[in-house]
Amino acid sequence: MKSAIVIALSLLFCAAGAEQAKETSKVDVEPSFRIFLVDGKVDDVDKDIQDEIGEFKLEDEPVLTEKDIKAYHWDSHTIEVTAKAIERFKKMIVLGKPEGRDVTTRELFNKAMGGRAFVVVVNGRRAYVGILTSPISSHISRAPVIDVSFGKDGPENMPENSIRIEVRREDERQNDLRSQDWIKSALKALDKLK
Repeated sequence: MKSAIVIALSLLFCAAGAEQAKETSKVDVEPSFRIFLVDGKVDDVDKDIQDEIGEFKLEDEPVLTEKDIKAYHWDSHTIEVTAKAIERFKKMIVLGKPEGRDVTTRELFNKAMGGRAFVVVVNGRRAYVGILTSPISSHISRAPVIDVSFGKDGPENMPENSIRIEVRREDERQNDLRSQDWIKSALKALDKLK
């Protein structure tokens, strides 16, 4: 009987100690919102690449951080960004003009970036994978896609110097990874949510 009481008390103290250790080991994470390009090409963008999110090697530096964001419009997932952020996107573009005609920034972007994968990382946690693609592409990806507006070349209904993360397939909107509550909370904490 005594041994049963001693064992029960020991288990109670161990459980209390473990709970206390768990509480003290919690680290407050600073809110953040970043977009990284995947280092390398994703071979099959039509399969469900969300399952592989932890396996992708990301480039060292993000292409977008919370410091670049002026406003995140939650309903449309349109992100107004700084001119510096747009310049980073432009630097990713293979510059050059075909003989005899001007080329819009959008055409250059589409040529250079089509098919590159990106990962949205919120509060240090990978949220979802998407694909950089052309808004005029006939291919409809299962993953979210980024459209970029550099100004007058941009898609309709987008503010100048903005990007939009879209889900183009109707069946993928039912499980819209862009609209997770914890992502919205981070954007609100960053005072970027509109």
